[in-house]
Amino acid sequence: PDPEKILLLPATIDPSAPSVNAYSEPVCSLSGEGTRLYIIQPETNFTPEEKAEVESLGAKFQGNIPPNAYIVEAGEKELAAVKEKFTLLYAGEFLPEYKLLYVPGGAERVESVGGGEDTYFVQVGAVREEYVPAIMQAAEELGVKDAERIYNTLEPCFRAHVTDVQARRLAERGDVAFIEPYALEEIFN
Repeated sequence: PDPEKILLLPATIDPSAPSVNAYSEPVCSLSGEGTRLYIIQPETNFTPEEKAEVESLGAKFQGNIPPNAYIVEAGEKELAAVKEKFTLLYAGEFLPEYKLLYVPGGAERVESVGGGEDTYFVQVGAVREEYVPAIMQAAEELGVKDAERIYNTLEPCFRAHVTDVQARRLAERGDVAFIEPYALEEIFN
């Protein structure tokens, strides 16, 4: 793979494209802490010391995208401070379409009764543990059915049946990290 391209499951970002680094209005709302997720790509991978410096500027690492990009949670001021301190090939919002992993992953489609919209059985991941209640409340307000907190995962999340519209609205939240297929555990012996 081209080391300059950022490869995500639902998209590929080419930082050398002229329009990619152009400023655009934010798409995702801010979390309760005034943050949202961003993808940043330095010229080379951050050293441990540089990572500590990025965090001292107020950005929190939430994951990496091999070979050389990172997902950070930050406010706009914190992101600007990181951009000022380090040479970044790319710095952009972690868009809702990057969070929606249930369609390509083939989440179980559940036919709606009465000819309504199809729903999908998914897990909705939060950026941080303390964001889960607010996201579940928002899901309830959107009419999401059967939302239930789950604890046996690496990331804080809940499972629910969502429509495409509900999933998109949830993905527009700055405190949502992903929406991916959820499968109930089965016993085979």
